[in-house]
Amino acid sequence: MKSAFLMSWMVGWLLAATPAPAAEATVDVQELVAELGGPDRDASLQAIGQLEALGEKALPAVPALIGKLSDDKAEVRGYAAYALGRIGDGSDAVLEGLSQAAFDRAAVVRRAALRALQRLNPPQEKALPLVLKILELGDPASIAPALQTLAEMGEAALPRLCQALTHDQACYWACLALAELGPQAAAAVPHLKGVLQHREPEVRMQALAALGEIGPAAQPLVPEIVAALKDEAGGVRYAAAFALGRVGTTPEATAALQQALQQDDAFLRMVSAWAIARNHPADRAAVERAVELILQAFKSQDVHLRRAAARIAVDVGVPIDKVAPLLVEALRDRDPEVVGNAIEALSQLGPKALQHIDEVLSNRELRPYAVRLIQRMGAKAESAVPSLVRLLGEPAEAEEEVLFKREVQFALAAIGPAAADAVPALVGSLSSEQTPICASAALALGRIGPAARAAVPALRENLRRPDPVVRLTSIRALLQIQPGEARLAVVAAPLLKEALGSEFELVRAEAAAALGERSDFGKRFIPELKKLLQDPSRLVRDRAADALKRLGE
Repeated sequence: MKSAFLMSWMVGWLLAATPAPAAEATVDVQELVAELGGPDRDASLQAIGQLEALGEKALPAVPALIGKLSDDKAEVRGYAAYALGRIGDGSDAVLEGLSQAAFDRAAVVRRAALRALQRLNPPQEKALPLVLKILELGDPASIAPALQTLAEMGEAALPRLCQALTHDQACYWACLALAELGPQAAAAVPHLKGVLQHREPEVRMQALAALGEIGPAAQPLVPEIVAALKDEAGGVRYAAAFALGRVGTTPEATAALQQALQQDDAFLRMVSAWAIARNHPADRAAVERAVELILQAFKSQDVHLRRAAARIAVDVGVPIDKVAPLLVEALRDRDPEVVGNAIEALSQLGPKALQHIDEVLSNRELRPYAVRLIQRMGAKAESAVPSLVRLLGEPAEAEEEVLFKREVQFALAAIGPAAADAVPALVGSLSSEQTPICASAALALGRIGPAARAAVPALRENLRRPDPVVRLTSIRALLQIQPGEARLAVVAAPLLKEALGSEFELVRAEAAAALGERSDFGKRFIPELKKLLQDPSRLVRDRAADALKRLGE
């Protein structure tokens, strides 16, 4: 579910962007290198931008760009780091230069260097020490990409993360990374034991949260988690109760949670009641007590209680007729975390959560959240199709309206074949001059499949448009709507080959996936797909690997 949401965000970014014009192939790289050495900052920035747009063709400029990582102007250093990532030279000299830039005094340079390193995808033995050093420094500008890198490495990062748990500054961030890995991080459980005694309550809290996300594999530490229920810090006590609910319990742990229920702390009582009910679902009295406290928390003035209630409401069998209206109302909450938790909880309720969806979609304040909910539910949201079609009939001229229409069409794409009634409205969107609208309509029609045959003429017409994103989504849709149409290969093959070299990672990924679905001509591109196994993007690498597997490689 998490990866599907991330994918939706990435598609949204791509379709909202206006593709940058490609640099002219006749640009003289040496002339641009000469401009890099001049005193004019704007000319240097412009030259860097042109080199970045050239991609691999700018390889001769790499030494000069490495030199610019030491420029006295932070903006120039940042642009140079970004360009090196786009050009794609993963040599030791580039990796060394970017690794040093990752600790630049300017945050903008540190971020650019880390993004470039992510794109270049250096070997783990080179990337891990750098990432862990960033965690040790605790630099807010660099933490997010560092954590993302660790999450992408998965279990391979565990030994280094366990090592980071022994470092005073890095252990907090290591706990966050382990929580993101969840059950994959089971090997870290013994190493988290010592962190539960850390002097900082925030660190103890994150260690408990990590154990909770790891789940039953953390049961050997139940005694230590029980002890944390008496911690002097409230956040640590709450995290301990949460962890016991996720890890599982023992008679001693249940007794400790029962004792916590007597405390004069509404948050601790609610989470403890939830933990007991989750571990003892057959205990009707325990479940009813948890339900009562959760429903009360939705109406609390305490935002922390509302956040937690929205997160755990569907975990212990709260009656749908009681919790669904409260979760819908939670979409109005001013706190974005409450809203996010409510969307996640509603998506778990299934179709019954959509009983009042038309009313919610009519509310301009709530409907963006309702559309996100439908995207999360996918095919289970079939009953929302008529309401979504109605929204497609609204004008979309302002940027906000265009982006909302794109999200509505993403929701129809998520529903898939069951959204066939939306085909006429989606065909209408194909004539839009707005790339986000036109391309997302093609995406939705492709996901609907053969039932969207009426869209074929308009999709064929869009193959003539200059926008590469529109062309790719159109040919992708045609291949999905007409899976047995051999004549499509003549048109699709050159378009997909071009898309494999796109500057946009999602375009490359979608092209690889399309080729994997058509063995009739996809096998011609096996060398290109194998090359993508070294792509800086993990998404592209995964799609290429899957395509090769489908093609028998």
